[in-house]
Amino acid sequence: MIFVTRRIRYSYHRHLDDAENRFECLADDPVAAQIFQIRIPLIFVHGFVASKNFVTKSVVRSVVGFAELAVFVWYAGILHFLCLHALLFISQTTSKVMSKGHTFVYRHLPGLFRWGYRYAENHPGAYRKGSALRNYFCSGNQRLAEYIDSGDFDVVICTHVFCGVMLTDAKKLFKSDFYTAFVGTDYTCSPTTEASDLDVYFIPDDTLKKEFTDYGIPESKLVSSGIPVRQMFYENTDKKTAKTAEGVNVKHSHLLVMSGSMGCGPIDNLVFLIAKSLHEDEEITVVCGTNKRMQKKLSKRYRHSPNIHIKGYVTDISRLMDSADLYLTKPGGISVTEAKHKRLPMICVDAVAGCEEYNRRFFVERGCAISGKSVIALSKQCLSLLRQSDKREEMEKNYDTIKQMNSAQYICDYLNGRVLFRSSL
Repeated sequence: MIFVTRRIRYSYHRHLDDAENRFECLADDPVAAQIFQIRIPLIFVHGFVASKNFVTKSVVRSVVGFAELAVFVWYAGILHFLCLHALLFISQTTSKVMSKGHTFVYRHLPGLFRWGYRYAENHPGAYRKGSALRNYFCSGNQRLAEYIDSGDFDVVICTHVFCGVMLTDAKKLFKSDFYTAFVGTDYTCSPTTEASDLDVYFIPDDTLKKEFTDYGIPESKLVSSGIPVRQMFYENTDKKTAKTAEGVNVKHSHLLVMSGSMGCGPIDNLVFLIAKSLHEDEEITVVCGTNKRMQKKLSKRYRHSPNIHIKGYVTDISRLMDSADLYLTKPGGISVTEAKHKRLPMICVDAVAGCEEYNRRFFVERGCAISGKSVIALSKQCLSLLRQSDKREEMEKNYDTIKQMNSAQYICDYLNGRVLFRSSL
């Protein structure tokens, strides 16, 4: 059995009772799908919001940080999981306030998010041992330790740095012995990572090792694994087939516009500017995510435009990406990694900054993406690149410079090996 700590947006359909809530889960997440197939007792999930009968993707970053705890159990042919919000180990009020507050800031006050991330970068001592912030985030560690000790877990995985800090400080309280791991989900070493002390750190790319060691993480603990994404992204649908399935003319150039599951960024203005100059043989699909207000607004505006498609939350985003010739997106760690596996040319919107600024820079420097400083510049770049198939092909080839691998499988194999090795001692 594996115990996972992760950060997530507070999006439950029911309140957690005694910090526990059980759902039935389809294997539709970065590593769980792979585990579902090979049936080994290690399950890992990243960045998903628990819903009634399935797990849906939610890429959420927070400098304040809030976390999720999840236990996955394979039983009677069904994958079950116990889903816990980590801040509930502090208090339910803390969990709700920070989660809802983060969603509001992330969507409506990106400048404040940017400032908070920079503050964390420039003040690493804010989370040193004994600091007020660290003491607060670790104030529920006794309850965390008791819960983990009661579960007989083999591995604890953290996909948010604050989970790693909590786990580091709670180590001395544990009675059981287990392996600890951190999985980085952005192309940078996030602030406060150095405040943790875990057994292994899975990072997105070899070229980031120096950044992690500069923050004090021993190189011997670094493993280049890539960022896990759902298994659907390791498979490809023929572009013509995908376009037909998505209602796009196979002879038309297709621009896919996304801004993360929360639908933030200047998407409204971008689509407006692009739509004004769109040719008859060009189409746009806009994915608004959970931003229902934006979806309603754009659907009304473009209800008479047959070459502009407005969607809400999309589950089969893999096929939609396969249908696209160009991808306009907010550079969240998961979003750009999904595009990497699809070898999809990107135009990155600097909507929130923080860790996403580093994600954008990583792909721009390797020639897989371009970016602009204004909405007008971005709209012009979209239209220009949509009409230059040779330039898009060049950007697709540039993905060869980035290591491609099934990160979910790799992480599971690595951890399974470590657990088996420990059990043999």
